[in-house]
Amino acid sequence: MGEAAALPRNICISLLALAFTAGLAPANAQSRAKIYDLPLFANDLKPGERYFTRDHAVTTTQKYGYDITGRRVSGDSWTSLKRGITSSKHWDDPKNSNYLVYGKPFYAMKAGTIIACWRKAPQNPRPRLPGEDTDVPTAQKGWYHQNLKDGLMSGGGNHLWILHDDGTRALYAHAQTNAIPASLCPKTKTKFDSVPDKSAGNLDENGMYPEIALLPAQRKRVKAGQFLGRIGHSGSSTGPHIHIHTERKNQSGSWVADLMRFRRGMSTPWNGAAADIDDWTSFSRKRITKGDVLFWPPTRLGREYARHKAGTSSFGRVFKHLADSGFRPKLIDGYSVGGRVFLNHIWEPSTGAWRAYSRQTQATYQANLNKAKADGYEPVFIDSYLQNGQVRYATIYQKNKPGQYRLRSNRTQQQHQAIFNQAKADGFKPVSVSIVSVNGQRRYTALYRTNSIGSWSLKSSVREADYQGVVNTQKAAGRLPIYLNGYMHNGTPYYSVIFSSKYAGKTRARHKLSSAGYQTQIEKAWSDGFVTQSVTAFDGASSQHRYGAVWVKP
Repeated sequence: MGEAAALPRNICISLLALAFTAGLAPANAQSRAKIYDLPLFANDLKPGERYFTRDHAVTTTQKYGYDITGRRVSGDSWTSLKRGITSSKHWDDPKNSNYLVYGKPFYAMKAGTIIACWRKAPQNPRPRLPGEDTDVPTAQKGWYHQNLKDGLMSGGGNHLWILHDDGTRALYAHAQTNAIPASLCPKTKTKFDSVPDKSAGNLDENGMYPEIALLPAQRKRVKAGQFLGRIGHSGSSTGPHIHIHTERKNQSGSWVADLMRFRRGMSTPWNGAAADIDDWTSFSRKRITKGDVLFWPPTRLGREYARHKAGTSSFGRVFKHLADSGFRPKLIDGYSVGGRVFLNHIWEPSTGAWRAYSRQTQATYQANLNKAKADGYEPVFIDSYLQNGQVRYATIYQKNKPGQYRLRSNRTQQQHQAIFNQAKADGFKPVSVSIVSVNGQRRYTALYRTNSIGSWSLKSSVREADYQGVVNTQKAAGRLPIYLNGYMHNGTPYYSVIFSSKYAGKTRARHKLSSAGYQTQIEKAWSDGFVTQSVTAFDGASSQHRYGAVWVKP
């Protein structure tokens, strides 16, 4: 595989394998001071949705700003409208609420203090219609609210000014009415009492005029990533969007535009509404790619992120997105149902350099293993599964992982038993023991490490029907499941299970779960403070997706 030059941090892709090597490029002190988080998160996007922006109009203070809307893939093109709203239906009765971006939340890009705001301005009555001239006098702009025409509303509509600790300031503009929390903005009127006096002598120390300025006692601190409001269509706006820009003082004391570089994010060219949903390039520590682009903000970092029943066609783009968001894979479980391959994958915040591969043949798996060893990476997870009757592998490596390991792939049952006996005698414990059934024979792939897992036991051929009884027996001995791998063998569903006393009293295991049942259980586990230790589905099943999973409380 060759390295893809368009993707930083050594993302490598081929038809059979996908890999990522983590580690942000170093930044000098000046660039670190200019790094912002995007004001949006992918968590708020539905499948097939992304954000859209283009180069901003060049002005003294806003030339590095962005007007951000949303787009949704629809067939071979993209639309800004919500599902079920056609273009003809929308323009027959144009409504702000027809836009998918309307009501999306936005967040603070950097920690700072709110110095000015407005939150109760009414929304503009409608978006600008196609062909309406934007160069006409304000009074003739039918999409503007009358308060704006009368000078009784800020051009930012409902907005926030945030002064950062480094002396820069940011504007977030055009929010929905009442969507900015009152705890952040104490302004209670819908419009100004009179047209503001914005002359220099009437501005406060932050350059804000009285109607929107906050007194020192009213100013609230916000953290990066804190919820600020919801995207609307208020003030001097032609349609639902959020406007952001940052400013700094120049040597003469005047506020001028300041360039924003963003910590994480990916973009793809717009290409006249024919953007490729699989073609994403990171702009980490850079400004958003110039021109008309779709962009994909990071998924908000949490304790973990999970996907199940994922098709291989979407896995590549999701993999790159989550890696760019600051996650690393914890496990990648492949399985086939009805001859089609699916993936369950769990991610956690990245804390060091890592590599991960999926869809590897035996040859590519061995080549990647050799390269990882040479570069100081060690395997921490491996899974085997079938694709068209052929064994495929997913592997995860971490750099400078403490301890020793022993890894063997695609072995017969007899070979596996000999390897297992020797590994156990040498003080190694099983991490994953993945099994596929090929021509009526079990083939074993196993990773052992010198981890401390307490008292343990491996059962690699537990029929699903016997699983609960085996669990009860092991539980009586103080051991609970920490790893599951499901596979079909001669038409019968089996589990390979590692039991351990490591998480005694802090383990939750479930099996015979449907897709919906698994989703319910993982959400309940998260709400109860658990994280995923293992998840699997039966590789080689003819039709049904049935899941087993283990969660532990750290």
